[in-house]
Amino acid sequence: MEDGTIVLSQTWSPTAQIPMIDITDTGKFIAPILLNFPSVAGKSFTCATAYYTPLELCSTWSKVTGRTVTYRQVESAIANENLTDEMKEGLKGKDRVTEVELSYFGPTGKKDLKWTLEQMIGNEKPTTWEEFVRKNEPWFETSN
Repeated sequence: MEDGTIVLSQTWSPTAQIPMIDITDTGKFIAPILLNFPSVAGKSFTCATAYYTPLELCSTWSKVTGRTVTYRQVESAIANENLTDEMKEGLKGKDRVTEVELSYFGPTGKKDLKWTLEQMIGNEKPTTWEEFVRKNEPWFETSN
């Protein structure tokens, strides 16, 4: 926006629960599987730090960067404007669920995530969204 506000536009509800992970934490999730196999065979490891709403994501981004970051829910057609032709083709004929909790890890996702986090080895903890934002600065270019 002209006033410097950054707008995150997605089809999700502003209160949708979105699982987030710092990809550099992958080993923290794999180690318990490798070290405890076969006792964890057949278990659902849910690789995420936590569930965050788009509003929480924007609030943290604003806090860390000092820039105003807001959320705007848009219709699927508007969101699709940012997709490549190949991505659009892949989505044809598929219903898109906007409540991520129901579509990503399923109805047991939060319970599975709690269990997964309890399996972390030693003092290993996944990177929070705030830690991730801080670690990956600068997010936004400033024009002076």
